[in-house]
Amino acid sequence: MLLYPSDKDQARKTATNILVHVLLRLIAINFNFRGSLREFLKSDQGWINFSMGIRTEKGSVEVGITFLEGNVTVTESIPEGADVILTFSSGRAVKKLLSATPTEQIFMILRGDLKYECNASYLNLFFFLLSLLIIKKQKKLMEKEKKTDKRNLLKQSLTLGRISAESFRLGTLIA
Repeated sequence: MLLYPSDKDQARKTATNILVHVLLRLIAINFNFRGSLREFLKSDQGWINFSMGIRTEKGSVEVGITFLEGNVTVTESIPEGADVILTFSSGRAVKKLLSATPTEQIFMILRGDLKYECNASYLNLFFFLLSLLIIKKQKKLMEKEKKTDKRNLLKQSLTLGRISAESFRLGTLIA
């Protein structure tokens, strides 16, 4: 039973599908040819083998990536028996993941922009492997996020401070 459209011709034609396919190929190239990254595909029990698919609800994106015995391959469709399938609400949500901090990745799941099927451990592993490649960008985004959060908290505390001072002047208590 298919819950989502699987028109592969439509998926191959979208710019987002091409972008995701190219980016997954870059991930594959990096893990296949950079020994320092390839080490992360192995545990003390051997190679970490898993496959995952990425798609949108409307079928505009459909692509897969497989990590098998230290080799990474990308396919134009979701591998059969994929350990994780990421389903994005739209192509925009797929692009948003590429510039998301780890916090924002979690918020995407909570908001329903990103749904996953199967084992969440593999989802976390994939996010970890992705972060190894975009760590500098993520650090900059996290610093920006931290400054924004700090600024928002300051505004909130000043607003609450004004409200409290006015309430005090008017003789009312704030519980």
